[in-house]
Amino acid sequence: FILASGPVHRSWMSILPPFPRAIFDESAKKDEEVFRMAVADLNQNDEILQTEKITCSVTFVDGNNPFQAVQEGRTLFL
Repeated sequence: FILASGPVHRSWMSILPPFPRAIFDESAKKDEEVFRMAVADLNQNDEILQTEKITCSVTFVDGNNPFQAVQEGRTLFL
């Protein structure tokens, strides 16, 4: 997950991680819903939209394949 720097609602900052990370949890799909709702809410704020567009990206990887998780994480930095 990547967030642009700028004026972001502090209430959402507690659920949006400040840097890319992997979630190895059965509730990952629910987490994705929460992230998408948070991003949609932030993008409706005119003050934020004047300076930036906030997006999130969620990629599900095979939990039994740690190498895939590492590969997915590395693509974020390219």
